[in-house]
Amino acid sequence: MARLRFGPDDEAEFFATRDRLLEEYGGWLRESRGAAVPGDGRDLAADATVLLDWRWGYSTGELDRFEPADMHEFLVEWCPRKVSAPPEFIGDIAAAAKGFVEFMAATGRLEGGASSAARSMVAIDELIPDAMQAMADPSNFGMAKSLFGGSFPDPDELGSEAELQAYLERRMEEFNALPFEERKALTDPSFDPTPTLRELPFVHVPPSPEAVETSAAETPVLELFERLRTHLGERGAPLTTKGNLKLDDARALVGLLGTDDFVDPEFGDRTFRTSSSEELEELTFLVDWAKDAGAVRVVKGRMLPVKAWAGRSTLDNAERCFEQLVEPGPLFRRFRFSSFLDDLNDLLDSGVLHWLTMLLAPGAEFPFDAFVEIATDEAHHQLDDIIPPLLRDHLEGTIVRQVSAAFDALVTAGVVEWPDRRDERPEVGPSLWIGGTLHLTPLGRHLVPRHVERIGFTLRSVDDPATASAVELVEILATSALDPSDIAPRWRADVPDADRVAEVVDAIVAAQSAHHRLTAIRLLRCLDRDEVAAPYVRQLLDSPVAGHAAMYLLEQGLADPEEVGSFLDEAPLIDLLSTLVDEPELLSDMFLRAVEATGDGEALLTQMWRHAMPETLEVLEALGHHLPDKRLAKTARKSVMQHRSHMANLDR
Repeated sequence: MARLRFGPDDEAEFFATRDRLLEEYGGWLRESRGAAVPGDGRDLAADATVLLDWRWGYSTGELDRFEPADMHEFLVEWCPRKVSAPPEFIGDIAAAAKGFVEFMAATGRLEGGASSAARSMVAIDELIPDAMQAMADPSNFGMAKSLFGGSFPDPDELGSEAELQAYLERRMEEFNALPFEERKALTDPSFDPTPTLRELPFVHVPPSPEAVETSAAETPVLELFERLRTHLGERGAPLTTKGNLKLDDARALVGLLGTDDFVDPEFGDRTFRTSSSEELEELTFLVDWAKDAGAVRVVKGRMLPVKAWAGRSTLDNAERCFEQLVEPGPLFRRFRFSSFLDDLNDLLDSGVLHWLTMLLAPGAEFPFDAFVEIATDEAHHQLDDIIPPLLRDHLEGTIVRQVSAAFDALVTAGVVEWPDRRDERPEVGPSLWIGGTLHLTPLGRHLVPRHVERIGFTLRSVDDPATASAVELVEILATSALDPSDIAPRWRADVPDADRVAEVVDAIVAAQSAHHRLTAIRLLRCLDRDEVAAPYVRQLLDSPVAGHAAMYLLEQGLADPEEVGSFLDEAPLIDLLSTLVDEPELLSDMFLRAVEATGDGEALLTQMWRHAMPETLEVLEALGHHLPDKRLAKTARKSVMQHRSHMANLDR
């Protein structure tokens, strides 16, 4: 059987095999499907060219092996970035790909045979909606696809390479003649004059003005700029003809600002003389940042402190520093002359505001390694086709260093804290900070919300939780470390108790998750208005949260068991257990306590699987995986199937 696996050096052999396979594929279509195939199979065979060229040029080079994951990569990831065609073309490509894998299986060429082909064909059908959506999303367009607007000519219409070159040059001239805003709209996927904004899934509680002022006063970069300004003095420092600091000033500032630059580094018995302050990357980074932020300026060949800087507030200066860091991107500012890493730095800089927004959620902190993992996945997705081979061989290590540098700059700007990072200091070069977790400072929580719209989000913000609506307050409490007992006494204090209670009861019913539901019930308890709450809670006995209502009435002494006992169910237990699914030991312990109280674990699981609440399935699945009692774990797994069957019958 002819060879069906190719590498990058097998170009001639691949194309010969490709053309032979496509010709056979067209013939097979005509014989097996006849008139049901448009164009006698020629169109489907031609469209399959896209699949085969992708497999060789961008994938594994294996033409005898296709898995569902391959089809996802081809249809949902690669085609939207590389194929210049309307979204509807996905249907043609998908049909061609399905037919090709069926053909390869039918002719004994596909690894795994008919069963493998069936898996891929089913996957292709399921992927078509996502692929069409991705094809229509401008953020997925590569540069060429953006420039030409999805309208490349038919190759048959261009008789020669010279005609193709002339066509491309003509389109480039047309593009360059467009106004700047139109060019930017074509080439910059983030440019959208009327973006659709998505609301972030939490309520932002800004830090107090006092906390922000204190945080701004502790911003490291302001102290560094003050040392620079003091060194310059009123007369300033003379610059070289190229506009750089002279070496004497540079040497003094390296020590004064504590940069990691090496002046006249020594290797063995050799000393390499520093010939220009421009070679001192960390110092250059800080000095350029100070100039752009307005702390210093250059006048007639001298660097001088800006007098207005001292007259502005500390918070204003801290804001200027952050703006001048995040606008160009911390890596662009820090490594603007390192063209070798331009593509990677641009990609990582575009992620900085997204990372800061992740940290904006109440109480949020993320491990450094999580950001590295995100950056690495995105780099492979976006850059694998274009990064230089030398960088590709060291990509993971380079990403760690660049992400570290970006966050180190944000720490210097005072918007991020990284208290438990580790210093992996190499023999040569700046420190490499790794490990630990990151969170926003009060200054960061004050400044980052101003930028979320730039990355496509809106943010609900409540200055004082005590003035929020009940739904907003539950969201705040559910996503932060605030204690309901601290907020409840002053929450909406000017509103009558009955109205406050009614609003919280409505929030219990409206809760979108078990955690929010339990938080709302705790808030109701903390209001300490039980007699007022009783009639409102009784109304819940005829609702999906009847079990919670009955338990509340009993616990607060507002009803007796004979009156509400029939409403008690396993809903409160399921809600509580659902908050522990990520902590298997606590989950198992809590469930076994409930078993101990009821005396029959199997009966308890039977009652649980009958509940239609969304949390039931994940709780039963978690119990089936983690219960130490094997008999109960097996019963829990059986309950999963019974619950699914029960829910299917409810939907009929």
